[in-house]
Amino acid sequence: MAVLVSNVPESLSATADLRRTHSAAWIYRLWAAIVVCSGLAAVLGYALASHLSNVDGRYVQALAAGSVLTMLADSMMPEASSRGGRPIALLTALGFAVAAFLTTLD
Repeated sequence: MAVLVSNVPESLSATADLRRTHSAAWIYRLWAAIVVCSGLAAVLGYALASHLSNVDGRYVQALAAGSVLTMLADSMMPEASSRGGRPIALLTALGFAVAAFLTTLD
């Protein structure tokens, strides 16, 4: 759930940027392709992980968390700060707090 919530602002920002240069139909096809590819990657990843011994998910979750933090620090934070100003830092911290809270609901 936390990954879904964290990707909504990024997808909205990307769509707004794409809308300047591409048609709505092209954007819908792009997002549909991303959904299909993501679903296939999830199925393949699950199939691969289920055949590995002693896989409990900790390493996979750590890799995913590191990937998300890298993406945030590299692309989203500089753009958000330049467009949104100082309140972005507080909203970023709030987003992490919500994600941390959602992980406690397991």
